[in-house]
Amino acid sequence: MPQIHGIIAPHPLAILPHAANKNIINQYEQLILGYLELSLKVEQFKPDVIIVISPRGVIYLDQIGIVIPTDNQYIANLSEISQPDLHYEFDRIETNQLIKLAETKAFPFIRTAESKLDRGAIVPLFYLTRALTKKPELVSINSSYLSPEKHFEFGKLIAETYAKTDKKVLIIASADLSTGKKHKLDQELQNDLHENNYERITLYDTFELDEAGEAGIRPIATLLGAINEQHLHWQKPIYLRPEQTGYLLTSTL
Repeated sequence: MPQIHGIIAPHPLAILPHAANKNIINQYEQLILGYLELSLKVEQFKPDVIIVISPRGVIYLDQIGIVIPTDNQYIANLSEISQPDLHYEFDRIETNQLIKLAETKAFPFIRTAESKLDRGAIVPLFYLTRALTKKPELVSINSSYLSPEKHFEFGKLIAETYAKTDKKVLIIASADLSTGKKHKLDQELQNDLHENNYERITLYDTFELDEAGEAGIRPIATLLGAINEQHLHWQKPIYLRPEQTGYLLTSTL
């Protein structure tokens, strides 16, 4: 049986080391420290596969995107911050199985061809894989405008796919929540996560999500679908700032 753990992680570009960020990066000190703390736990877990679910790539109205890289490799382009690019091998075998399962279930998804990772994937991967001594394979998934409930169902398909393996799987839900002032949705999400009230999260009103300007509930719902049967408990948020509404937390790693 696989081990599946999850991290919910914000993706502000301002936390990447770059001269343009020097005047604001101190605002994110606790977030960066939280990332580095989690990177050590990720190394202890030693995942065989990382699945990153991003709301920042090519987003479709009614289809979740499974990103298929050319040449069997994803690239995190870091030239803009004068860092060497990161390369990740594609978990082609299990992704093909996921595609077959989704087709069997008539689940709405689309295969997209793209090797370059989007910022929703790059930011958490930049920090969370820094301590790894063995680089895992990667699967990149883009959320859609389908309901959180449909994304939860897709997460179940991910769990079913890896249930036939003995791989250690880390799922990263790349998630920035409501923009601007703190929105009540942020607090509701925290409460529901800590109470393991996943069903309620899947029923969040899509109009309210759009009104809040969030970019994360659907990736989170996908992650929750994948770990739903494991009854994992979330650690307290490492980082939560009302004016930036970004936080970092993990199921027990």
